[in-house]
Amino acid sequence: MSLQKGVMRTIWKRKMQSLGSIILLMIAVMLYIMMTNSLTSLDKSYQMFKENYQQESFQFISADRMEAEQVAKLEQKMGIELEERSFVDVSVDGDRTLRLLTIPTNINQPYLTEGVIPTNENEVALAEKYAAILGLTVGDNLKLNNQTFEISGLVYLPDYIYPIENEANLMSMPGDFGVGLLTVDGLSYLGLPSVIQYSGLNSSEMELTKVKQEINKLIPVLKWTNANENPAISTFETEVEGSMKFSSFLPLIITLMAIMMVTLLVTKQIEWERKQIGTLKALGYQRFELLKAYISLPLLVGLLGTILGSLLGWVLSSPLQTLYTDFYHIPTFTSVGSVFSFVLAILVPVLLLLVISGIAIFRKVSSDPLTLMKGEQSGHQINQKVRGQSFISKFSNYQTKYRVRAMLRSKSRMFYMLIGSIFSSVTLIFGFLNMNSIDVLFTETFQNVNQYNYGVYYKGLQTEEVDGDPFTLIQSEIDTITVGGQEKEISGPSVSLYGVDSDVTLVNLEEANLEGNIKKALEEGVIINQVISYSHNLEIGDQISLISATNGDTHTFTVQGIVEAYTGATIYASRHTVNEFAGFPAKSYTGAWTLNEPNDQSEIFMLEDKAKIVDSFESLIGPSRYSILITAGIAITIGVLIMSLLTNMILEENTYTISMLKVLGYEDKTIAKMVLNLYTTVVLVGYIISIPISLLAMNEVVRYLASETSFALPVKLQPIWIMIGLLIILLTYQLSLFVSKRKLRKVSLQEVMKHQDN
Repeated sequence: MSLQKGVMRTIWKRKMQSLGSIILLMIAVMLYIMMTNSLTSLDKSYQMFKENYQQESFQFISADRMEAEQVAKLEQKMGIELEERSFVDVSVDGDRTLRLLTIPTNINQPYLTEGVIPTNENEVALAEKYAAILGLTVGDNLKLNNQTFEISGLVYLPDYIYPIENEANLMSMPGDFGVGLLTVDGLSYLGLPSVIQYSGLNSSEMELTKVKQEINKLIPVLKWTNANENPAISTFETEVEGSMKFSSFLPLIITLMAIMMVTLLVTKQIEWERKQIGTLKALGYQRFELLKAYISLPLLVGLLGTILGSLLGWVLSSPLQTLYTDFYHIPTFTSVGSVFSFVLAILVPVLLLLVISGIAIFRKVSSDPLTLMKGEQSGHQINQKVRGQSFISKFSNYQTKYRVRAMLRSKSRMFYMLIGSIFSSVTLIFGFLNMNSIDVLFTETFQNVNQYNYGVYYKGLQTEEVDGDPFTLIQSEIDTITVGGQEKEISGPSVSLYGVDSDVTLVNLEEANLEGNIKKALEEGVIINQVISYSHNLEIGDQISLISATNGDTHTFTVQGIVEAYTGATIYASRHTVNEFAGFPAKSYTGAWTLNEPNDQSEIFMLEDKAKIVDSFESLIGPSRYSILITAGIAITIGVLIMSLLTNMILEENTYTISMLKVLGYEDKTIAKMVLNLYTTVVLVGYIISIPISLLAMNEVVRYLASETSFALPVKLQPIWIMIGLLIILLTYQLSLFVSKRKLRKVSLQEVMKHQDN
């Protein structure tokens, strides 16, 4: 006889478990293919764009223009390349901002997708995505500052991959901000004061700290940004790196759960057919023949799940890449999809499935024929019964004893239920953490701490009275940190060092966890925000050594407080200390926080409008709630699948017992409680375990985000979300039981007679 003939019969008989395993594998492979294909294609296009169009290594805004001779000497001495360009921000349709830059020739070269680069003063080239949102195309006219410009072309720019107005506004909302190019004459034709900016290419790998110091000797640098710290560039790189890890880790976890399910299914099938297997071995069948027969089930499930998942993932790769390019403005140079990833996504899960289930099958069929026909050795059964009985005897209620005995009888199934519960719970809690974190970030940073309406940044030092809170801002680099008495060298991350007065009101430093009052904290050290704290694991009492970008001096500060602000790598010290550190006059300042927008903006190089930042965050909160619903849906789907597979397996194993209980007069509801509803405690334990796991994992994610993007999320989970999550998980478990309870009602009394030979 051909043992493989029983495979399709087994799959059909256990179609719920088989189909569930196929779906789990399909989801895992689909996620892997979908994310890997889209991200790999997008990253390849980005790397080509970055290299071929000379993406900058750094940029800075200066108070004055450098002479051509100064630029040439600096380039030769430092082994860098510099290019000057100017820009101005204009309003479009009242509530949209368009940044117009002069056309670069060597660094940050534009990639033209349609039309031509502007050559006349009344021509402008727009970023393709921005033009599409405005409904504009080549040849249309656009009115800017009462001047009419013709759109000559559509472009992508290498330094605006993630288009944001400034580092304070970390959220890019499509259509709210865009970039365009015009000629130098076109900038004059526009008739607005412009800002001088220099882009730099560090081909010699010179230390940028030294480059910064050399430039500061020539002209005052108002704002310096390295490419790896520029959110307009680094946000995409961080997204790709994090998503690639996620696209490997999550599918692997789901795949392992599917493998556990299939292995459990096939080993149970061997248990149910042990007498037949024992008989076949007595007739001369070898264990490898039996292995070959029973391995057909994992092979078929694995191939069906992975092939279907790969095809579905391939189909969804292009839509996902399109979704990414709505946020990240990158021209497409490569096609979506890789044959290697397609083959890998099929081979790896199938091989893992065959190896793991093969080992389990081989161990089962290696027993001698007599043991297989009689079951486990009686001595082992007695020992197991004695070990279990001492625990079971502690319960007085018969139904409880029965449920505990049934649960302990299959520890592997109990473990699988625990793992499934933990996975579903972690997925769900992660979603809640993200939503709650964004709400807390918005409240803490933009309502409780930053209470100003406008952040004003001047082109030069100011000394006269100002309406608001003045501050001195200097770009600094972290040299060393001392955490817990141990000094560590830190290579190069830039921070914004704000010098403020102790009576500052528009930035509420009272929100910080301080040792003493604000005046004492600012005089004796610094107050850092949560981004710095997360990035370097700093606490109150630790020390941080900074290098001034203006003169290269180094100063060590003691952390006196941590303020609940989560955007930008920001440190606050007294204005007197910062001015002295930078070599500025004692009462000078470089910016101010105000409630009212300044009338004269000719001396301002950047105006931070908090209302725009708040609007972008509020726009983000809406979609984030939908993403939480999607996350919850995924968690519920996987949870229902796993729990339903297990409860169906319990039902099939206990058909005889259920029939006997019906004969004895037990009602279906009572039988379901005794036989099926065994793992409520396990589900609860899994949920409780998932809470610290989720918090620890989220903390690691936030530390990574803070170090890579100067942006952090508060890791806080309110009790209401814990209760909602628990309710969802319990409802998921009850939903899985509902399906099995319907099948339980169909178990007939005659099943007792059918199983008499057992």
